[in-house]
Amino acid sequence: GLIDNSLVKGLIAAALGLLLACVGSDPENYTPRLIFGLWDLYDGLPLPSVAIGMLAIAEILRRMAQCDGTARATIKVDRTGKPEDRRVSFAEYWSCRFVLLRGAITGTLLGALPGIGSTAAAFISYALTKSAARDPHTFGKGNIKGIAAAESANSSVVGANLIPLLTLGIPGSVSAALIVSAFMIHGLQPGPLLFENQGRLVYGLFGAMLMANFVNLWVGQIGLRIWVRVVSAPEPVIFASALLMCIVGVGMASGGVFGVFVMLCFAAAGHVLAAFGYSLVIIIIAFFLGPRLEISLAQSV
Repeated sequence: GLIDNSLVKGLIAAALGLLLACVGSDPENYTPRLIFGLWDLYDGLPLPSVAIGMLAIAEILRRMAQCDGTARATIKVDRTGKPEDRRVSFAEYWSCRFVLLRGAITGTLLGALPGIGSTAAAFISYALTKSAARDPHTFGKGNIKGIAAAESANSSVVGANLIPLLTLGIPGSVSAALIVSAFMIHGLQPGPLLFENQGRLVYGLFGAMLMANFVNLWVGQIGLRIWVRVVSAPEPVIFASALLMCIVGVGMASGGVFGVFVMLCFAAAGHVLAAFGYSLVIIIIAFFLGPRLEISLAQSV
């Protein structure tokens, strides 16, 4: 799965992610931990900075280190001119039917748990599919089943986030929290009574989610030509554009310059860890689930 061939390095990566999750205030008595006098870390390390720094910026640094200075295309795309090569065929969908089903079930189960998120579900579904495949060495090199596993779980989480929202009033994601805010503005209280008092609204929401899946498929089919042109652009253009978008996105999501500084620090750390064979994905998943694990452990004790 995600730990490749070294269980020890996978456990070390998970421990490192849990250690990073301890930065900030203690959830029991709000005592600062591991902030080293930086009060910007009192609320913990910002997730966008850590995730984008380790996964995106570190990959950009790795690719830049491999460049030889020529402005060649990031990915060479061979255009055959055949119409069937411009879209995903029914045969390809059918070959991934069990992978799609597994990913949908995984995403639904994880999406029903508040706070897990689509990112963790996509990684877990990908790891399950890779571990069960007969040719795991092809994953990460264009195997369509790896894409199907991640995207089916990613899409399933969105609808499943409505389960804790509508039944318990607990938002499972940022988008679900926005829906709660919209409900509150209109004087609606999420919970079991919502089905009884506003059944038409609830089923209308279900219908909108169902239609959104078909719209998502349609947009993906249309966007195939655009995505091909993007990955065919010269490497300097891709790297500069990706770096700019990462900096702007993290700056907006994490509160300015400090979030960007944290992102750059974790980009350097991620580049070094990846060079030594440690899984950055495991670090991110452990970091993401660490606070919830600590709270659950404290409540059980």
